[in-house]
This record gives sequence, structure tokens and C-alpha cells, in this order.
Amino acid sequence: YIVLSFKDTNYLVLFTLQDGRRIEESYPNRIFGDHDASITYILCEEIPIEKEDNTPRSVLLTGSSDGICKVWDIATRNCLFLLRPQVNVVQPLNTIAFLKHRSGIVFITTNDQVVPSLYTYELEKVTLPVNSPLRGKELFSSVLPESLRCTDMKILNQRFFTCGSESNSLVELDHSSANIKVHYKNFENIAKKPVLLTLLQQNYPDRKYIV
Repeated sequence: YIVLSFKDTNYLVLFTLQDGRRIEESYPNRIFGDHDASITYILCEEIPIEKEDNTPRSVLLTGSSDGICKVWDIATRNCLFLLRPQVNVVQPLNTIAFLKHRSGIVFITTNDQVVPSLYTYELEKVTLPVNSPLRGKELFSSVLPESLRCTDMKILNQRFFTCGSESNSLVELDHSSANIKVHYKNFENIAKKPVLLTLLQQNYPDRKYIV
């Protein structure tokens, strides 16, 4: 599938890769996405399913301005997990990352204008069918320095990278504590501020690139 979200909308649209045809939903009463505010981030991953020989199942993670991250079963459109930071005010979510560990660990960051924060949840093993969304176990939360206000984050081979709205914000974090492990500097121009990043792994296992 190609998954598409639109500006200022709270649902998703799916297209087939083969012919670019939009998929007409078989679940007319269930909006795929279904947040109370616009979707700000989407990510596709796989999680193991109990009693299915731990066969990986494709899921879609959506973050929203309503302050909630949802984990969706792509096959059934059911919401498997609902991850909501335990705070007194709604903090719009702006990035999501997924660590393949046990049933999965989800990292989300909020776009709070005063205190940028990182929240971490461990997903429990899923047994189908799921009649109501599971909550996920919050492992820890961390207030990020202003200079690390996150705009994107990626995980490759258990290594966790983030970038933000300042020129010195490209870092590798410890995924178990959010402490900074490596601070990447030496930008071509100090005025350039990272916004999006991706990780490239070549055929050589000891050589990786951040773009």
C-alpha cells in the first residue's frame, strides 16, 4: 500500500502499489485514522501476534495534534494500541519512532511550544481479536533541551537518532534513557537547521550514513 494523509484532516487514504488505485474501504463506519484532530505523522512497522506463531503483522502508527499515538492493524483497520502521555494539557505529537525489541517500543515527541518532550512506551504481546485498544506501558519520559526540539527521528540497528529546529540538534540518543551519546556538528553552514533525516546502510556493515 501507499498510505497518504492530508493537511488538517484526521483520516488516511490507501492506494495500491500495482496500479495506483485508491482502496475503497470495506468498513464504512470505521474511519482509518480516526483522530480528534489532524494527523501529523505516520509510520509503518511490524509487530508479533500471540497464537499466530509470532508471525509479524503489519501495523500503522499515527500521531496527531490531539496528543495521541494510535497503532492500527492494517488488515482489519482495528486500533490495537492507544498511547497517550499522562499530562494535564494536550500536547500535539510531531514525530514517532519504533524500536524492534520484544513486541516493540514506541517513541513519540510532542510539539509543546514551552517544553519539548519525549515519551517511550513498550507494547505488550497482542492476542487477536482486540475488542478495545490496549494502553501500552510507559517506560519513561524526558524533557528535551530547547536546542533538541525534535522535528524527526529514526532508528537503525538499535541506534536512535534525532534532529530538531536548531543547527546543533543532530544527535544520537541512548534509547533506554534519552541521554545524548553522540553530538553531530561540523555543518557546512551553522545557520542550516536540520528538519528531516534518514539513515542509509550500505553493503558494508561498519559503514552507515546519516542524510
